[in-house]
Amino acid sequence: MELIQLGFEPAKIEAILKERLFQSTERTRFVGVSIRLLAKYPPAFGLAGTVLGLVHLMRGVSDGMTPQETGVRMAIALVATFYGLLVANLIVNPSGEAIVKNAHEEEKLGEIALQSVLLASERVNLLETQEMLNSFVSEDERIDVLGLERVEAHVADQANKPSIEVGAA
Repeated sequence: MELIQLGFEPAKIEAILKERLFQSTERTRFVGVSIRLLAKYPPAFGLAGTVLGLVHLMRGVSDGMTPQETGVRMAIALVATFYGLLVANLIVNPSGEAIVKNAHEEEKLGEIALQSVLLASERVNLLETQEMLNSFVSEDERIDVLGLERVEAHVADQANKPSIEVGAA
């Protein structure tokens, strides 16, 4: 709205706001993708923990460890990989996915805001603005600023009511 008040032409307003929207969502996407890329590291660290655990296990076997203790050390060694997989697939990767999804939602909302500002800058009438902005949402989310749907529903209800004949007996 500030750009309208400053007297910018609608085409210039559109160019400026599209660039702002692009840059904003691009930064958010970059963060999300970067976090998703980090998801490859926890399993690698888990595997490193498992290898170290197996080295410890083999050292114990060479020192004459009992079968029970061997099983326990093997289980402890494998737990590191398990934790790495859990961290990657239950925390890091879903966090990155959520950020990327939010960037997409932000882009959709930004497009609605952009169209609103452009319609305001072009001084488009209320009915046309309503119809244009309703195009962005599903039917059940559409807003009826002028109350036309209520009028249409009332007319449809009146047409569906059975007529009462007076004096027919």
